[in-house]
Amino acid sequence: MIQRIQTIWLLLVAACASIAFFLPYGMVNNPATGSLRTNKGILVQGDTTLLALTISLIAGALITIFLYKNRKLQKTLCLFILLESLICIGLMLLGTELNNRNGGIQLGVIAPALAFVFAILAYVGIQKDDKLVKNLDRLR
Repeated sequence: MIQRIQTIWLLLVAACASIAFFLPYGMVNNPATGSLRTNKGILVQGDTTLLALTISLIAGALITIFLYKNRKLQKTLCLFILLESLICIGLMLLGTELNNRNGGIQLGVIAPALAFVFAILAYVGIQKDDKLVKNLDRLR
């Protein structure tokens, strides 16, 4: 299980989604002074939909690691992780835009974007394993 490269990619997906809990994904414009508050940002914990999506992203990546014997289901879950990370990025950008027009995007948006890239790499690794097994079955 750990010898497969997609295990590392999926662990990185879970790590990036976990980092999204701690990094703010946007800044809030302070209406009293008109300046950006740098000490408080918009966090994932403030939006229940985004929180559930991020927890689902972490759980999906960790569950997918242990499905190494069922590659078809593993590929399907990996595609679901890709979709979740895209929705997560979209909700973060939308939440930043809806909260304030003058606010900015923070580093928290990068975490789901990296999770998306790592999920693509995991999917490619699973496809390579599937192709290798099919070629070995053909040779028997």
